[in-house]
Amino acid sequence: ANTIELGWTENGSATSWVIEYGPAGFTLGNGTTENASTNPYTISNLNASTMYDFYIKSECDGGEYSNYSSGYSTATACDAITQLPYLENFDSYGTGEGHYPNCWGKINTYSSDRPYCNTSNHYAGTASLYFYAGSSGTYNIAVTPPFDASIPVNTLQATFMYRATYATDMLIIGVMTNPTDASTFVPIDTIT
Repeated sequence: ANTIELGWTENGSATSWVIEYGPAGFTLGNGTTENASTNPYTISNLNASTMYDFYIKSECDGGEYSNYSSGYSTATACDAITQLPYLENFDSYGTGEGHYPNCWGKINTYSSDRPYCNTSNHYAGTASLYFYAGSSGTYNIAVTPPFDASIPVNTLQATFMYRATYATDMLIIGVMTNPTDASTFVPIDTIT
């Protein structure tokens, strides 16, 4: 089961809180509530690959409660890919800066918004993944969700359409042992 650890800044001396949460966009008052006596607090049994909204209120003197805090949103971890073929066409996330598949990671040295889903230059469907890395020596890495350990990495194959802007552009396909650490990237093939 997926978990989220919440931590917050307390302006008073409260030792008890109520947390209300639900899928992103739920109406406050209709969510799931939990009583917390620790900060941080871990909420368990959440669905994988799901965006949740969280609200917190403090217990004040005499059993009264503060108003709920403004909302906090975060997503649970994604399940590993267990069945092949795995297909991602980037068509269902909207387009432009800030639009990107929920279960994909990214590492970049050019711009924190890259890569992102874009309507320009797509081959089929409505969108593509836009990497533009700017100047020489910068890079943008798109990281797929993890593949389950039962799928041997040497049996995987990637199929895609690639459009370069300049003759010196390169797309490097590889694997990573840590999806948040670019130094663990091991290149397998380079396409120019």
